[in-house]
Amino acid sequence: MRNMEQGEEQLEFFSGYGAFKGRAPRSVLHNNGEWHKGAHVWVFNSSGGIFLKKRAQEKEFYPEHWEDMGEHLKPGESFEQAALRGLREELGITGAKVEKVAEAKNCFPEKNCEFSELWKCTYDGKISENIEESFGGRFFSIKEIRGMLKEREAFTPWFKEMFYRYMKEGLWEKKT
Repeated sequence: MRNMEQGEEQLEFFSGYGAFKGRAPRSVLHNNGEWHKGAHVWVFNSSGGIFLKKRAQEKEFYPEHWEDMGEHLKPGESFEQAALRGLREELGITGAKVEKVAEAKNCFPEKNCEFSELWKCTYDGKISENIEESFGGRFFSIKEIRGMLKEREAFTPWFKEMFYRYMKEGLWEKKT
């Protein structure tokens, strides 16, 4: 993670209604509970499994928790651009066609308040995890994820929130 001396990543932040307020370092936004934007991508394989990765041990929030691919939006970037950038930077996936699935507005206990969009794609190629971001990723079936949740396996709250919503709305691929 970059700190202030190394030119910490600047993000745009917004009012709770989505009006642009300005730009600030990521740590300032998280410390102050400012609303920012993020894109998540669920990468399915052709068998209907979803790729999850374990967050790196050095992550500020929820280290070693299972999650999907997620990216904060850079200034001026669209949700789709962030989704595609995240696939490339975090998983080494290029050329995937993404489809928007849902929008969400969540604020989690550590003051991580985010307007987010969930995207999905189908991909059967090689995945190369960025070791600064995660480790130990693989494809999981819906049955495996439900079992892991029942056994209280560690997942990020944003993944759990989207998973339960995704299941409630019947959006999971029918092959699982």
